[in-house]
Amino acid sequence: MLKTYNIKEKQEFLREVAILTQKEWGKKTNSKEEFRGNGYSKVLNNAILEEAKKRGFKKLYLKTNLINYYEKFGAIYLETLNNGEKLYYFSV
Repeated sequence: MLKTYNIKEKQEFLREVAILTQKEWGKKTNSKEEFRGNGYSKVLNNAILEEAKKRGFKKLYLKTNLINYYEKFGAIYLETLNNGEKLYYFSV
């Protein structure tokens, strides 16, 4: 079973996470075919919403270029921004 952790609780992995994140950001594509279809995005999305709930948030906003993706996690479309990104929110 896949488990998520708050990096504040696992400081020993902070450097590794920072390096991995830096390697991924800035690439033209972040898609990795071998990781698709395993439910990782659902696990991560649920962990983010749970953390927001624990912190007392009622709504969590998201802007993205993805089309028809976050709706499957419960995101509600609000509008298209001037830069073409879609704005959504989650009820927490």
